[in-house]
Amino acid sequence: MSNHKAAAAPQTSTMPANPFLAAGDWTKPLMDVPGKLQEEAMSFAAQRLRAQAEFLEGLAACRSPAELMERQGQFLRSAMDAYSAEAGRSWKLLQGPSA
Repeated sequence: MSNHKAAAAPQTSTMPANPFLAAGDWTKPLMDVPGKLQEEAMSFAAQRLRAQAEFLEGLAACRSPAELMERQGQFLRSAMDAYSAEAGRSWKLLQGPSA
């Protein structure tokens, strides 16, 4: 009898070295979410800055305290609506592509 052992064949795995980088990467939609959220946040910030500038221009045109209060109330209502809508859009983005 021979004590000679046959050399073991190198084991190859059918798994990729890094399963997170596999073809057909299931993480891609998840990886896109932070970028989309950032894009949405920057767009919303720009919209709010424009609204703030328009509000300040409107205040400069006010001729009475009553008119000033009315414009301020309108601005606050529109800001609350805008922030509420933005929260909904952001939540939808967080839910991912299946939402």
